[in-house]
Amino acid sequence: MDGDGSTPTTVDGTQERRADRDHGLVEALRLHEPTAAERLVATYGDRAYRLATGITGNAQDAEEVVQDVFWTAVRKIDTFRGESTFGSWLYRIVANAAYQKVRGRRSTNCPPTIGPRCCCATSRACRTSRWPKS
Repeated sequence: MDGDGSTPTTVDGTQERRADRDHGLVEALRLHEPTAAERLVATYGDRAYRLATGITGNAQDAEEVVQDVFWTAVRKIDTFRGESTFGSWLYRIVANAAYQKVRGRRSTNCPPTIGPRCCCATSRACRTSRWPKS
Protein backbone atom coordinates (compact mmCIF):
# COMPACT_ATOMS: atom_id res chain seq x y z
CA MET A 1 0.00 0.00 0.00
CA ASP A 2 1.15 3.51 -0.70
CA GLY A 3 2.36 5.53 2.25
CA ASP A 4 -0.71 7.76 2.10
CA GLY A 5 -3.14 4.84 2.54
CA SER A 6 -4.41 4.96 -1.04
CA THR A 7 -4.80 2.13 -3.52
CA PRO A 8 -2.03 -0.47 -3.25
CA THR A 9 0.57 -0.50 -6.02
CA THR A 10 2.95 -3.17 -7.23
CA VAL A 11 6.72 -2.76 -7.48
CA ASP A 12 6.43 -1.62 -11.12
CA GLY A 13 3.92 1.07 -10.11
CA THR A 14 0.76 -0.48 -11.54
CA GLN A 15 -2.33 -0.55 -9.38
CA GLU A 16 -3.06 -3.79 -7.63
CA ARG A 17 -6.61 -4.94 -7.12
CA ARG A 18 -7.62 -5.09 -3.46
CA ALA A 19 -8.67 -8.47 -2.20
CA ASP A 20 -12.34 -8.43 -1.30
CA ARG A 21 -12.63 -9.17 2.41
CA ASP A 22 -15.80 -11.10 1.61
CA HIS A 23 -14.19 -13.53 -0.81
CA GLY A 24 -14.93 -16.46 1.53
CA LEU A 25 -18.56 -15.42 1.91
CA VAL A 26 -18.99 -15.03 -1.85
CA GLU A 27 -17.49 -18.47 -2.46
CA ALA A 28 -19.71 -20.01 0.24
CA LEU A 29 -22.78 -18.45 -1.40
CA ARG A 30 -21.70 -19.73 -4.81
CA LEU A 31 -21.21 -23.22 -3.40
CA HIS A 32 -24.62 -23.06 -1.67
CA GLU A 33 -23.10 -23.83 1.70
CA PRO A 34 -25.81 -24.26 4.36
CA THR A 35 -24.61 -21.40 6.59
CA ALA A 36 -23.76 -18.94 3.82
CA ALA A 37 -27.09 -17.08 3.91
CA GLU A 38 -26.85 -16.77 7.70
CA ARG A 39 -23.35 -15.34 7.34
CA LEU A 40 -24.64 -12.86 4.76
CA VAL A 41 -27.34 -11.62 7.15
CA ALA A 42 -24.93 -11.52 10.10
CA THR A 43 -22.36 -9.54 8.12
CA TYR A 44 -24.58 -7.10 6.25
CA GLY A 45 -28.03 -7.18 7.88
CA ASP A 46 -27.72 -4.14 10.13
CA ARG A 47 -26.02 -1.90 7.57
CA ALA A 48 -28.41 -2.92 4.79
CA TYR A 49 -31.38 -2.23 7.09
CA ARG A 50 -30.04 1.22 8.03
CA LEU A 51 -29.53 2.08 4.36
CA ALA A 52 -33.02 0.88 3.41
CA THR A 53 -34.61 2.73 6.35
CA GLY A 54 -32.82 5.92 5.39
CA ILE A 55 -34.20 5.71 1.88
CA THR A 56 -37.71 4.45 2.58
CA GLY A 57 -38.23 6.29 5.87
CA ASN A 58 -40.28 3.32 7.01
CA ALA A 59 -39.16 0.36 9.13
CA GLN A 60 -41.65 -2.10 7.63
CA ASP A 61 -40.69 -1.21 4.06
CA ALA A 62 -37.00 -1.38 4.97
CA GLU A 63 -37.41 -4.89 6.43
CA GLU A 64 -39.19 -6.02 3.29
CA VAL A 65 -36.53 -4.50 1.05
CA VAL A 66 -33.66 -6.12 2.96
CA GLN A 67 -35.31 -9.53 3.05
CA ASP A 68 -35.99 -9.40 -0.69
CA VAL A 69 -32.46 -8.21 -1.42
CA PHE A 70 -30.83 -10.98 0.59
CA TRP A 71 -32.86 -13.64 -1.21
CA THR A 72 -32.00 -12.00 -4.52
CA ALA A 73 -28.31 -11.86 -3.63
CA VAL A 74 -28.29 -15.56 -2.72
CA ARG A 75 -30.07 -16.49 -5.96
CA LYS A 76 -28.04 -14.13 -8.18
CA ILE A 77 -24.59 -14.49 -6.60
CA ASP A 78 -23.18 -15.76 -9.88
CA THR A 79 -23.85 -12.35 -11.43
CA PHE A 80 -21.36 -10.77 -9.01
CA ARG A 81 -18.27 -10.25 -11.19
CA GLY A 82 -15.92 -8.90 -8.56
CA GLU A 83 -15.36 -5.57 -10.33
CA SER A 84 -16.27 -3.89 -7.04
CA THR A 85 -16.29 -5.19 -3.51
CA PHE A 86 -19.14 -7.51 -2.61
CA GLY A 87 -20.38 -4.99 -0.04
CA SER A 88 -20.62 -2.26 -2.69
CA TRP A 89 -22.52 -4.60 -5.00
CA LEU A 90 -24.94 -5.58 -2.24
CA TYR A 91 -25.50 -1.98 -1.07
CA ARG A 92 -26.28 -0.88 -4.62
CA ILE A 93 -28.94 -3.61 -4.81
CA VAL A 94 -30.36 -2.48 -1.44
CA ALA A 95 -30.46 1.16 -2.52
CA ASN A 96 -32.09 0.34 -5.86
CA ALA A 97 -34.72 -1.85 -4.20
CA ALA A 98 -35.45 0.81 -1.58
CA TYR A 99 -35.84 3.52 -4.23
CA GLN A 100 -38.14 1.21 -6.18
CA LYS A 101 -40.23 0.68 -3.02
CA VAL A 102 -40.53 4.44 -2.52
CA ARG A 103 -41.52 4.96 -6.16
CA GLY A 104 -44.16 2.26 -5.88
CA ARG A 105 -45.51 3.70 -2.67
CA ARG A 106 -45.74 7.21 -4.14
CA SER A 107 -47.74 6.05 -7.13
CA THR A 108 -50.29 4.32 -4.89
CA ASN A 109 -50.60 7.34 -2.56
CA CYS A 110 -51.68 9.83 -5.23
CA PRO A 111 -55.14 11.35 -5.19
CA PRO A 112 -57.50 9.11 -7.17
CA THR A 113 -58.43 11.97 -9.49
CA ILE A 114 -54.81 12.40 -10.54
CA GLY A 115 -53.85 8.75 -10.82
CA PRO A 116 -50.51 6.98 -10.66
CA ARG A 117 -48.63 9.51 -12.83
CA CYS A 118 -49.20 12.38 -10.43
CA CYS A 119 -47.13 15.16 -9.03
CA CYS A 120 -45.32 13.02 -6.45
CA ALA A 121 -41.86 13.83 -7.72
CA THR A 122 -42.36 17.58 -7.35
CA SER A 123 -45.19 18.26 -4.94
CA ARG A 124 -44.43 18.20 -1.22
CA ALA A 125 -48.14 17.83 -0.44
CA CYS A 126 -48.41 14.73 -2.58
CA ARG A 127 -45.22 13.22 -1.18
CA THR A 128 -46.16 13.72 2.46
CA SER A 129 -49.90 13.08 2.40
CA ARG A 130 -51.60 9.72 2.72
CA TRP A 131 -54.40 9.81 0.20
CA PRO A 132 -57.30 7.40 0.56
CA LYS A 133 -57.09 4.51 -1.83
CA SER A 134 -59.89 4.29 -4.33
